[in-house]
Amino acid sequence: MVPSIERSEVAYLIWSIQRNCEALQRVMNDPGYSASHRAINRRYQVLGNLEDRLATFVGPQEATDAMYNIYNRVLNQSVAAANAQSGESAGDS
Repeated sequence: MVPSIERSEVAYLIWSIQRNCEALQRVMNDPGYSASHRAINRRYQVLGNLEDRLATFVGPQEATDAMYNIYNRVLNQSVAAANAQSGESAGDS
């Protein structure tokens, strides 16, 4: 059983990874946002640090899997939103 403080930290780290992935997608895909290469690299560094911190609680493989799943979920949501905005359905692509 994982102590409640560790569960809280894991939940916070997963939440932080989610928010940072969303911010990264906005920076990279939204024409209203612009960011330098340095800013994008910094966002990836933050994600790497969060993954490392998560690994201390759940192990490196589980942390990598969580990062991959969160990033892909955010990417898929971003694509779905872009398709909806342009009038396409998910089956059109």
